[in-house]
Amino acid sequence: MHTFGTRSADAPAKINLGLRILRKRDDGFHELETGMVAIELADRITVGRAKKLSMSCSDPTLPVDQNNLCMKVALMLREVFSIDDGVHIHLEKWIPQAAGLGGGSSDAATTLQLLADLWSLDVTNDLLMSISSTLGSDIPFFISSEAVVATGRGTDLSALMLPDSVSSLWIGMVHPNIHVSTAAAYSGCMTHDGSDMPIAQILTEVAPTDWTDVLVNDFETTVFGEYPVLADIKRSLYSNGALYASMSGSGSSIFGLFKTRPSAVRAVASLHLRNWCGQMIV
Repeated sequence: MHTFGTRSADAPAKINLGLRILRKRDDGFHELETGMVAIELADRITVGRAKKLSMSCSDPTLPVDQNNLCMKVALMLREVFSIDDGVHIHLEKWIPQAAGLGGGSSDAATTLQLLADLWSLDVTNDLLMSISSTLGSDIPFFISSEAVVATGRGTDLSALMLPDSVSSLWIGMVHPNIHVSTAAAYSGCMTHDGSDMPIAQILTEVAPTDWTDVLVNDFETTVFGEYPVLADIKRSLYSNGALYASMSGSGSSIFGLFKTRPSAVRAVASLHLRNWCGQMIV
């Protein structure tokens, strides 16, 4: 939706379907392999013409200066294309922070696309992905906005056609009031020592009921050791009918895949009754 001088769009969250940490690279990043899909939970970004570059946010705990990724991509875009125009960015925040859902990267990607439209820039998504990848490894995924397998440091994307047996499932997710530092999660992680079947093959050829032993998130060992309640939540999702359950990214959100929406609602509600989640998402 937009009126003259403004643009608005949703910035969706994501979940990881499997996440393998293969090795630490010479440049300090980690070599990864992960499936990524966007979900309905989303922030809302609005950009509008203004005299200077500024930002506001519904969440007062978030920075609205150059420490915010939305401001960083705006500054980068103005520099790359020699733009002097001001703009105001407003972020309506719904995606939990430090939850493994990619909220900050999604906000940045959406801001980038909205500003490219607002300023009538002749750019492709491939170019936006290229110039923004230095600011966040997940940003290119949110620009592409399709199911992918991400490799390299997470910026090399291969489109993924999920079968109906997967795309028809319902997601039940909980975000406990635990904030996991991505840097801390990486510092304690072990490199992958599980199934060698490519994640793309697992997601397209293996039934979700058989993913448990072959589709793992390598962050879980370290993060669950630090926060055992997250392992309890994952087990509870399974005991309440999840075909598959996992932590997303480096945590702390835990999700389950269910055949029906009512079964997903019941499973998440059971966790809420036990005070295990700060936010329920179905």
